[in-house]
Amino acid sequence: MISNYYEPLVLDKIKELLAATDKTNDNGYIADAACVALNQLPPRYVRHSIDTSFYMTPAENNHIAVIVNSAVINAIDFIDERLDSRPDGSASKRDHDQAR
Repeated sequence: MISNYYEPLVLDKIKELLAATDKTNDNGYIADAACVALNQLPPRYVRHSIDTSFYMTPAENNHIAVIVNSAVINAIDFIDERLDSRPDGSASKRDHDQAR
């Protein structure tokens, strides 16, 4: 099976960063964050991720951890900035609910 090496790393980092928040079980939010983060990373397709990890140097592993962390933080910030607005300029459901 072929997969993108970064996918599980990104999902794990998202779950780690959201663990103490109300978004920890929001599958839509997690999927959106994963998509935004993965679009910031170069694709790295592998057949067996364990083999890939084994052959990487500690410096490569560290570099991957840094870029995944950065991509996920940027993705979460990107989504959070846009939660309160819609493309058509109307108020979000959250704004409507808070106005009540």
